[in-house]
Amino acid sequence: MAGSMLVPRVYRAPATAGESDALATVEGWPDPSPPSPPRVSPPDLPARLDDRGGLRPRSDAFQTRVSGLDEVTDAAHSALTECVLDGVSAQRLDLTGANLVDVDFAEPRADEVDTRGLRAEHLDLRGLRAEHLDLRGLDAAAYLDPAALRGATLTPWQVEQLASAFAVALGVDVRD
Repeated sequence: MAGSMLVPRVYRAPATAGESDALATVEGWPDPSPPSPPRVSPPDLPARLDDRGGLRPRSDAFQTRVSGLDEVTDAAHSALTECVLDGVSAQRLDLTGANLVDVDFAEPRADEVDTRGLRAEHLDLRGLRAEHLDLRGLDAAAYLDPAALRGATLTPWQVEQLASAFAVALGVDVRD
C-alpha cells in the first residue's frame, strides 16, 4: 500500500501470578522500557591538528590546536570546530557569542571567562581552573561531567535544562 506506515501497537499484557502489569509489543519490535539517558562523549577530534598561536575576535579555526593565548584574550564571536585549546592560561578569556563544536579545553586556567551568548553542543570543563566562572548566558546542550561545574554561576533556566544531567551525575534514577 503506497504511503502507508507500519506502526507498532502497544498493549497491556495481563499480569501473571506474582507480577505486575507489563507492557508488551507486537513481535519484532523492541521492548518499550524507559529510554536510557543520553550519552555525552568527549569531543570528536581528528588524529592530526594544525598548530596555531592565539585567538582574536571572530577567529575561525577548524581542526586546530590553539596554544599561547595572551593574558587578556578576546575571542568573541569566534567559531571553533574540532579544536584543542592546549595549556591555555589567561587572566581573562572572552568567548562572548562564540560557537564551539567538538572543542577540548586541555587543562585551561583563567581568572575570568566570559560566556555571554556562547553556544556549545557538548562542553567538557573537567580540569578547568577559573577563579570566577560565570556561565550565565552560555547555551550548552550538555556537559561531559556536570560535577566540573562546581562553583560556577548559572541561571535558574540553565539549571532546569541540566537537571537530568545533574541527576545522572549523582546516580539518581528519574522516571515517570
